[in-house]
Amino acid sequence: MAILGPGDGTLCVADRPYAVRHESAPDHFAIRLPRTRLSDPCDLRTLTALRFAEAPGVGRLLFAFACDLREHAAAFDNILFERLTEHLAALLETLLSELNNRAVSLSSASQEATIIKAKAVILAHLHDAALTPARVAAVLNLSPRYLNRLFQREGTSVMRYVWDKRLRNAASELVSFTHGDEPVKLIALRNGFKNASHFSTAFRDAFGWSPSDYRDRALAMNGGRQKPST
Repeated sequence: MAILGPGDGTLCVADRPYAVRHESAPDHFAIRLPRTRLSDPCDLRTLTALRFAEAPGVGRLLFAFACDLREHAAAFDNILFERLTEHLAALLETLLSELNNRAVSLSSASQEATIIKAKAVILAHLHDAALTPARVAAVLNLSPRYLNRLFQREGTSVMRYVWDKRLRNAASELVSFTHGDEPVKLIALRNGFKNASHFSTAFRDAFGWSPSDYRDRALAMNGGRQKPST
């Protein structure tokens, strides 16, 4: 739905549902242009009901031109009127390009914010062995398919991200002062692995060492586990 104020306008595409509401009850009019008048048609479906005021400079220019064309239409002969409508179509194309760029920018920002939120949910539930893309998506009121598409933009998937974080957390704990003396199985369970065997296999695939060998090697290289400085 587009909510219009004085001096504003919107694009309505005939084969798309839309609703237009006015803040007051001003005079309003519509100009119909066939899509063939656009030399480089963009996806008009994504721009339906976007307000011209969202691209203020071009929007005001288009609105003023359309008002003048409407007011003085009877004074123009057919040839001049046709030329003026070509100018109107060119202004509309410029406006649609501005609105499309804005929509793409807003969409990218929204997707980035969603990925950040999803990662926060994952980090808060890494310990839960039952964590799935569906559960993460449900927290964010998204579909699992859409959530996975967002992660695919970063070259991964929801569950690959989950397992990567679990393995990195576990690797850090194996050699930490706080958890370094704990049994490997306890570290595995705390990081969302169902059992030590599953953890050992995944850990070896990721780091090339078993968890125990990784711990021993790290301690040998560092001259023993060091208490963090305060």
